[in-house]
Amino acid sequence: MKKQLILVGSVFITALLLFGAYIIFFNNEPEETVDPFYTLSDAVKSEIEKVKENIDIVFSGTNKSKVESDESLNLAYNFALSYTKANKKIDVSFDENGSYYGIIIKKGTEQKQISFDELFKVKEDSTKYAFDGERMYTNAILSLYGKSEIDIELKALEGFTTWGDTTLNGAPLLFESLNKDQIQTVIITNESGSYKIYRNTDNQLVFDGAEIINYNAELFANLLVNVRLVVSSGIVENPHALSEYRLDSEENALGMFKVTATDKTTHKVLIGNKTPDGSYYYAKYSTKEFIYLIPVSYIETTILQPVTSYLTANLVAGISSAEEINSIDNIVLDFLDQGLSLKAVTYAKLFTSSNIKAYKETDIVNAFINKIKFSGAYTNWTETSTLGGFTSSDGKSVYLEVPLANYGSVGDYKVSFGLLKDETYFAVTPKKISAKISLDGDTFTDIDIGNIEFSQGNKELKTYSFNFHSVEPVQYVRVYFEFERGKYIVLDELSVFVDGIDAHPDDGMVGGWKLISPSEYIPEGKNYIYPNYNFASDFAVKITTLVGESVVDYAITSKPGDAETLIEEKLEKYDLLEPAYHVSYEYKGITSEVFFSHINENGKYYCYSVLSGESGDKKINLCTDIIAEVSLETAPWLNWEMVDYVEQSILSMHIDTINTLAFTFDNKTYTFTLERNEKGKLSRATIDGKEVDLQNFRYLYISILEVYIKGEYHDNGESKSEFLKINIDSTSKDQEIIFYRVTTSKAYYTIDGQGMNYVLIDSINTIKTNLSLLLAGEEIPHRK
Repeated sequence: MKKQLILVGSVFITALLLFGAYIIFFNNEPEETVDPFYTLSDAVKSEIEKVKENIDIVFSGTNKSKVESDESLNLAYNFALSYTKANKKIDVSFDENGSYYGIIIKKGTEQKQISFDELFKVKEDSTKYAFDGERMYTNAILSLYGKSEIDIELKALEGFTTWGDTTLNGAPLLFESLNKDQIQTVIITNESGSYKIYRNTDNQLVFDGAEIINYNAELFANLLVNVRLVVSSGIVENPHALSEYRLDSEENALGMFKVTATDKTTHKVLIGNKTPDGSYYYAKYSTKEFIYLIPVSYIETTILQPVTSYLTANLVAGISSAEEINSIDNIVLDFLDQGLSLKAVTYAKLFTSSNIKAYKETDIVNAFINKIKFSGAYTNWTETSTLGGFTSSDGKSVYLEVPLANYGSVGDYKVSFGLLKDETYFAVTPKKISAKISLDGDTFTDIDIGNIEFSQGNKELKTYSFNFHSVEPVQYVRVYFEFERGKYIVLDELSVFVDGIDAHPDDGMVGGWKLISPSEYIPEGKNYIYPNYNFASDFAVKITTLVGESVVDYAITSKPGDAETLIEEKLEKYDLLEPAYHVSYEYKGITSEVFFSHINENGKYYCYSVLSGESGDKKINLCTDIIAEVSLETAPWLNWEMVDYVEQSILSMHIDTINTLAFTFDNKTYTFTLERNEKGKLSRATIDGKEVDLQNFRYLYISILEVYIKGEYHDNGESKSEFLKINIDSTSKDQEIIFYRVTTSKAYYTIDGQGMNYVLIDSINTIKTNLSLLLAGEEIPHRK
C-alpha cells in the first residue's frame, strides 16, 4: 500500500467550499446548522437506511437528566439521536431502573450491550480524546441482523486528533504545549553542531557558552515558540521504514531537539528529510510511532539554524545617532602590517576648565582667538563682542587651553593676552596666573613664567605676555587664572606664537577632528593636519555604529567575557592572532577596540572586539566574546590607503586670514591684495590697485580649495616642470605651493618645499582658466 499524507483540514475545507457554493446558488432558505461531528459517515448511513425492523437504543441504569448533565454521556446520547434521523425505525430511550449501566441496543428479544467506558478512547491521564460510538452503535445493530462488522473511523473530540494528539486550531501537536516559563533546558542538534539553552540563576533562558552575548530577540523568541509548541500539518499514513525518512536514530536524523521542562518531563523530536514536494519535513516524537509533517518554514528558520544565527554581532559601545559623533574622541586606526597608525582627536579652537562660566551667552572662545583686537572708545565690556568675560563657578582657579597648530625649529614660545580692568562691571586683574604645557595632549607639565605684575588703571585694556622655551613641539598650552570669587576676568585675545609665527592661527575650522599621526603625513612645523571631508560620515560614524554582518564563532574567552582569557586557538583559526588592522575610539568613558583579520576566502574580514574603561563605578575589560564577519560594504575604510584618510584638499586656509595671494605661471606673476572690514571679514580684493569683483574672486579661491589629493606620488624619473606657483601671505603664516607637471594628467606638488602626493592637471588648469576669467571681468563658473 502506498503511503499517504494526511493533511488536516483539507477535505473539510473543500467540503465547506462546496457547501457554501450550494448555499449561494441553490438555496435561498435558511437551513439548520448541523454539527459535522454528529453526521453519520456515508457507509454507516447506507447500512442504517436498510434497517426494516424496530431498533431501540436504550441508555440503561440512568435517566435523561443525568445523561444530559454529563458531557460525555450527553455526547453519546446526541450521537445516538443521529440514527433516529437516518431511520425512523430506530428510537432512543432511557431505562433508569435497568440493572446494566451502559447502552443496550435491542431488536425484539435480541440485544447487545455497550459499556459507557467503551465509547471513548482515553489517554494515560484518563483524558478522553476520541469517540468510538459510531463504530460500536453501528456494528451492534449490524450484528443483530447477522451482518459483518464494517470499519468505521474514530471521531476526534474537540482539541484532539483521533490518535490522541492535542490540536491547535485543528492541527496536531507533537506533544502538549509548554509555556515559556516551563522550559528548563533545550538541546538542539543539526548539521552545524549541537548547542544548549538553559534557565540561569536569574531565571532567564540563555545559550550555554554565550551568556554575555546579545541575542536577536525576535529570532530567539521564535525558536522558543517552535520548540515548545510543535504544530504539524498532518501525519504520514502507512509509512515506510523509518530509515527512509532519516528518523530511525538521532545519529541519522537531519536534526533533533529535546526540551526538558521544569517538572523534569522531557520531549524529544527528530527531524528527517523533506517531503518530495519540498513543503514539509518529516518528524517523529521519540515515544510515538507516527511520522509527522512539519512546514519547511517552521523548521528551517529555527531548528536547523546554527546557534550563531541567533547571536547579534554587536562589536562596539556605539552611538545611537549621528549627532552624537562629536562626543567621540581619540580615534586610532592601526595598519599593523605596515606599522602605521592614524590617530584622530577632537578638534576645537579652545578648551576650558569645567568650572568656567561665561558672562551671559558671550562666546568667549571666538572673542579670544578671532584675532580681532578691541578698537575705539571703551564703554561697557558686557556689550562689546570683541571682549569676553568669564568667572569661576566654584571660586577655584580656571584655565583656558590653547591647542597649537604650529611648532618652531627653535622652540621659543610667547603667550600674550589683552586684559581689561573695569571696577564698575566687576572686571578684575588676576591674583595670579600660571601655565602648563603638554607635548602629547595627555600629560601637562608646569612651566616657569616668572612673576607677572598686573598694573593698570580702571577701564584700561592692557596686553601682558610670558615666554617659555621647549625643544620638543608643544601641542597644548594651559593658562590658569586665580581671581576673586564673584568677579570676572575679561580678555581681548589670547595668542600663542612660536619663533615669531602664530602657533594658533584661525584657519576657519570650527570643530571635528584633527590627525596627529602618522607623522609622515604631517608637514614639518605642524602639530596636526585635518582628515578628509568625509572622515566623519565614511569612517567615524561607521566605526562607532559597527555591527558585524554575521557571527561565525563565539565563546572565544575561557572565562566568559574576560578579555584577559582570549583563546588563542580560536583567534588563530580566524587569522586574528596577528590581525591586519586595529581600530579604537573613546565614547563616554569606554574605549571600544576592534581587531580585523586580513581579507578572507569570502572576500570579507573576521573581527572581534574588546571594551574597556569605566562604566558607572566599575572598571571593565570586556570581550564581546564573538568572532564576527564584515564586508567592505559595511566597513569600506578597510580598503583605504592612509592617504585616503587625510584631508584631500591641499589647502584649508580661511580666505578671511589672507593678506596677499599670488599666482605665477608662464613667467608672469599675478598678485592680489585682500582687505578686511572691522569685523575681520574679506571686503575688497585688488590687483595692481584695480578692484576685482569680490564674489568672482571668491569663486577663484574655491577652485584652489577644490584641488584634491589623488594619491601618493612615486618618482619614476619623470622630468618635472613647474606648472603653477601659489604664494600666500596670511595673518597666521606664509605658504608656497608649487605644482609640477609629471605626466599629461598628473601634477606633483610641494608645500613649502615638501611633497609626497599628486593631483590632477585638470584641477590646476581650472585655476588658470578662472584667473583669466576674473581678470577679463567674466563670470567664473560655479556650483549653484
